[in-house]
Amino acid sequence: MSEELRVGRSTYELGHTELMKQGLAAIGEALTYTGSLDTVLSELDTAIEQNDHVTTMLHAPRIVRGVLDYKLSAGLSHPEVVISDALDTALTSMSGDPGAAHEKVAAFRMLLQERGMLEAPVVQDHPDVASFLYSQPQEIDTAVEALKTKAGEHPVLFVALSHGGVGPGMEVFAKYAQTTTEPADRAGLPSVPYTMRYSVHKRADGDTTVLADSEIKYLQDLAIDRTVVVFDEDVDSGQTIFEAGAYLNSVLSPESGVHLLATADPYGLLQGQEGVA
Repeated sequence: MSEELRVGRSTYELGHTELMKQGLAAIGEALTYTGSLDTVLSELDTAIEQNDHVTTMLHAPRIVRGVLDYKLSAGLSHPEVVISDALDTALTSMSGDPGAAHEKVAAFRMLLQERGMLEAPVVQDHPDVASFLYSQPQEIDTAVEALKTKAGEHPVLFVALSHGGVGPGMEVFAKYAQTTTEPADRAGLPSVPYTMRYSVHKRADGDTTVLADSEIKYLQDLAIDRTVVVFDEDVDSGQTIFEAGAYLNSVLSPESGVHLLATADPYGLLQGQEGVA
């Protein structure tokens, strides 16, 4: 994450609150989208300029959606480079700093152009209203406090499960990174976000499709001296988040295991969970 990043708490909170006021039908419509990475970036740039919190909140994670879907459908050399930059662009777009956001969007557009990815499709055809309702600002704040407890306010490698976990996950990550102070023995080691698509039910993702070898090496390096956390926006049966945690534990082997976190855990499946070992 860039040094000048300022966590824009108001962007997510205002966008979520504004959309909630419009009612369930409007929420469902807003949660569907068909376009390309090029159109998402153009519309996001305009939304930031116009202080359109709803579009900014919705389009920031769509950048990541488009990149991940392209990686899994078309293939991508060293995907960790583009995914990390997509996350940084999304976070900066939500930061409340229009100047930094415009610069970051422009730089990311150039990277996509170099990679031949500008016309990559961005399709959100499943309006998951329930997940949106589970990710209200108060749930975000509760998740941040839970993350502080799980990680002991240490720097984290925060892996949000795409696609549903990316939007609220970025807000949880940004707030955690803003409000925690690293212990003296880890001073200067920042928390780092990442994402992977591990969709057991909707897309039948499996261990062989989740992370490329270069991504695993990248994450193995980042996991050193960081608490590894897997985040999803809600837990139903628990299958997806538990399998994703077990998968990351198997390829990263972090010292304290992999911790699991969600904004909604209606059955208490994650209560008392200290790490997938």
